[in-house]
Amino acid sequence: MAKCLQKDTFSRKSTGLFRRLRSETRGQELVEFAFLMLYILPPLLIGTIWIGRGFTVYQALGRAAREGARVALAPTCASCGDTAADDPTVDAAISQHLIASGVNPANLVSPPSITRYAAAQDTTDPSNYQVPWVTVTLTYPVQSMFLNFNWTAFTFNVTTSVTMYKEF
Repeated sequence: MAKCLQKDTFSRKSTGLFRRLRSETRGQELVEFAFLMLYILPPLLIGTIWIGRGFTVYQALGRAAREGARVALAPTCASCGDTAADDPTVDAAISQHLIASGVNPANLVSPPSITRYAAAQDTTDPSNYQVPWVTVTLTYPVQSMFLNFNWTAFTFNVTTSVTMYKEF
């Protein structure tokens, strides 16, 4: 009699479990949340990646602009006087730093803007002592798929400007 009772109990539990799972709604919210995350999480992750890429390009442009400004202010050689580097030399230094950072210098929106200044530090000085400084501006396009949700590339320009003074 125990065998029959075990067999009968086992068969009732399996049908009862199936019937209970069909009518139970305790996990319904969890499943609906998982389906909702299938539509929200991938664009959020892709957006995070593209924002990180834009920030990386911004940092690379800043480092390259600082190096270009440093090269523009540094004397070219000790024996030829205190002459500044010409624009092609500054452009080459900027390009080398962009390549080292993984940014293609050929994609710059325009050539690097190198503006040289010289202002009188002391107007009462008979030699009119000059303080030179330089400003280097770089603009680079970054394509992003985050800001435009129809999955076409959206391009925005990242611009950085560095002003450096010559120290004596």
